[in-house]
Amino acid sequence: MTVSSPGRGRAPASLVGLLALVGLLVALALVVVLAPRLLGVHGQPGVAHLVALRGLVAIGLVVVAALVVVAALLVALPWRRRLAIPVVVLVGAALVQGMVLADRGLSGGEAPALTSAERPAGAVVVLVSNTQGGVSAEDLAALLVERGADVVALPETWRGVAEETARLAAVAGRDLAALGREGADATASTSLLVDRRLGDYTWAADLPTQRATFTATSAGDGPPVMAVHTQAPVPGWMGTWRAEGPLVLDACGRTPGMIVAGDLNTTLDHPAFDDLAGTGCRDAALEAGAAGLGTWPARLPSVLGAPIDHVLYDPTAWTVLRAGVLDPPAGTDHRVLEVVLVPVDGQA
Repeated sequence: MTVSSPGRGRAPASLVGLLALVGLLVALALVVVLAPRLLGVHGQPGVAHLVALRGLVAIGLVVVAALVVVAALLVALPWRRRLAIPVVVLVGAALVQGMVLADRGLSGGEAPALTSAERPAGAVVVLVSNTQGGVSAEDLAALLVERGADVVALPETWRGVAEETARLAAVAGRDLAALGREGADATASTSLLVDRRLGDYTWAADLPTQRATFTATSAGDGPPVMAVHTQAPVPGWMGTWRAEGPLVLDACGRTPGMIVAGDLNTTLDHPAFDDLAGTGCRDAALEAGAAGLGTWPARLPSVLGAPIDHVLYDPTAWTVLRAGVLDPPAGTDHRVLEVVLVPVDGQA
């Protein structure tokens, strides 16, 4: 009796089944990473973290594709050409990630500060700098003076540091009010600096977030300003993280003329931004074509980081002149987000 051998070029049936299962799981994983909102999993552990780092995920997909190519070259099997399919899928998925970032905008690299001649009447320069409790008042003062900042949101910053920053900035001719709400440590504390040309600002209300978030209002015609720091998506706090982002967006939408600035620990892919247009607020970086650039961690190139620091605004009161991501001062792993807002009616 003659025993036939497996056909030349064919993989064993068990291996084909295994590859099919792996392929199905990989395809599902790619859908989750590329469009988690479609499956409603963009607020879940793991997925929320991956989707925040689209640039880094794109690099990872290309690396995996390269490893598959190397494996195909090393394993001299007749059916190895079939591995071209997952390679194409992986590279295509990486390109989609890059296209999402490009669509949101990568044009917000560090630009020179506006000169007085370039600055429109009533323009407000907003900075967001999560100092992680490690940036000196000297460096903060130098930054805000150099950039001509009018509103500076300082998550993870003691009020005393903000007050010293204002004092040092006064030497350079700037007159800023320093406000703050303090927690048990710097991580839970948030400070705010506002130029007094916008009015005499005082604390108005706290938002019930785990970390300090508060609104300051002006005795003059200046806009209400909210300094924000919401909970990070870490184990044990995911529910709080999912709840706090919408609180901020809702407060922004309900307050005419509002400017919101701070570390939301949230990107445009997360649940807080599911209905951004419906809230009545706009994201300044998105409107200016800079929302593809990450602010954390600063040790990565900005295109690979997570855009978790934001400036939100009321579009009936403000338009965006420009937005950019600046190199961080020493002592923090957060880049600085800079936004220039111009009042719709030409008056601040």
